[in-house]
Amino acid sequence: MKIIKIEPLDKNMQNNVKIEWHLGLFCNNNCSYCTDANHNDIPKHLSFEKFKIGINNLLNNFKPEQLHIEITGGEPTLNPKFLDMLKYMNFKNIKNISFTTNGCMSLGYYKKALEYSKITISYHMEYNNISIEDIIKLGKNNKRLKIHIMFLPGTLERTKNIIEILSKNTVKYIIRRIRPSYYKDHIANEYWSDGRLKSGIIVKPFDTSCISVLLQTENSGTDHSESNQKYYSEEELKFLENVPKATYNDCLIYYSDGSIKELNRNDITANKLNQFKGWVCYAGVEMLRIGENGELTVGKCEQPSLGNIFGKFKIPKEPCVCNNDWCCSITNIHTTKFIKGI
Repeated sequence: MKIIKIEPLDKNMQNNVKIEWHLGLFCNNNCSYCTDANHNDIPKHLSFEKFKIGINNLLNNFKPEQLHIEITGGEPTLNPKFLDMLKYMNFKNIKNISFTTNGCMSLGYYKKALEYSKITISYHMEYNNISIEDIIKLGKNNKRLKIHIMFLPGTLERTKNIIEILSKNTVKYIIRRIRPSYYKDHIANEYWSDGRLKSGIIVKPFDTSCISVLLQTENSGTDHSESNQKYYSEEELKFLENVPKATYNDCLIYYSDGSIKELNRNDITANKLNQFKGWVCYAGVEMLRIGENGELTVGKCEQPSLGNIFGKFKIPKEPCVCNNDWCCSITNIHTTKFIKGI
């Protein structure tokens, strides 16, 4: 069956806007699948005063209850003023707040953060930033916390064990299929005429010492078609195919035969269904992205910049048409989109 439309399961999202704010690129990890475009080891932090300017500029365009702000990085908790930022958004009556972390802070820090924000902990197999035991202490029966299990090749038994423990303790989780990255400046690399990577050598799991980049398609965007690169074993692919990817759903999927199904957005990427080129997409209306320098865009899309959150910017009133071969934003997948003319 052909997918013809996707929309958020939460109908309120169609009247609100989700802001994915990349607070900075600094991170204390160097995961093998995280590219140099998404993190670095330079401790440069957004100031609290500048953050407040950005928040107030948003509130000049939206009511506090319309905003769903999701903060990511790099690793946002490394910003020494991060808890103050969460408190400030609450002070401004923004209640729909969440952030993603690699689990590198103390339990006390996260307990304090949960007073102001929902938390997603990305459990990275290559690092032991937080133990499963501490996750249980923090998240048992806590609806404000969820875990992203970054399912790295070679960790099948470990992943199964984590799933069993989290399930027994009613901790929400998602199994994230890893999109491999490629060694930067490798001798075997081939490039498009504009310098983007056409083909190369996949970074080996647990090689956390390298600099990595993603493949690019000929026309635009990130290439997600690495399924033939044998990154996962046959057993691991069968596991990904058969195991539920999440303990909750957040999307409504409409099919050409008239049927409708609830899914988690990670099921879309895990099953390589994130191809929407030519579709009408409400990224920019339902979702905006703030980059590490404050640039406001509709997401990781080939769309013009909307300005800067710390200065002048323009909020779209109408949807855009997707130009990319693959949708590489897990947040944009969550926005309303449909095949033009249907």
